[in-house]
Amino acid sequence: MTETRSIGATLFNAAVVVGAAVAFVASGNLPDIGGQGSLPPSFFPRVTTAAIALLASICLIRDVAAMYRAQQRPCFPSITLVGVAGLAIFAVMMGYALLFERLGYILSTALFVVTSVAVLSLLARRSGQEKGAWSLRRGVGLVVLALAFAITIFYLFLVGFSITLPGLPLAD
Repeated sequence: MTETRSIGATLFNAAVVVGAAVAFVASGNLPDIGGQGSLPPSFFPRVTTAAIALLASICLIRDVAAMYRAQQRPCFPSITLVGVAGLAIFAVMMGYALLFERLGYILSTALFVVTSVAVLSLLARRSGQEKGAWSLRRGVGLVVLALAFAITIFYLFLVGFSITLPGLPLAD
């Protein structure tokens, strides 16, 4: 008798690969904001989305290979959950791309990190993979970490690479 294996993770990784590819193409339209660096404005978004696509592709290949080696028949999880996961991550990535110029790097990146973690956490909890409860303390910690991450990367670009990213909308 052939075992079945849920392909939820496989479908999710495929959705991330597609979303990253779309974001990669869309980042080519970023306007030049007059930074002092010699790199085009699309360089770092493209490097990031290419890395995301590469890592998701590795996970996708690993999942398919494991299923093939174990001779397991694919079994679909709740298609609604998979669809919601794919659409949610796609929407978060597109929102980040659309808000980047308006909100600046710091706010849009912090919002992207918080939203991504929240969406993935909700989906993991819904599928039974995460058991912990969300609390105000945990949410505040996530916001503080996201802001610290965004500010650190912002200053790394500014000081380390001499590349000016759009900072805060009020600073312009």
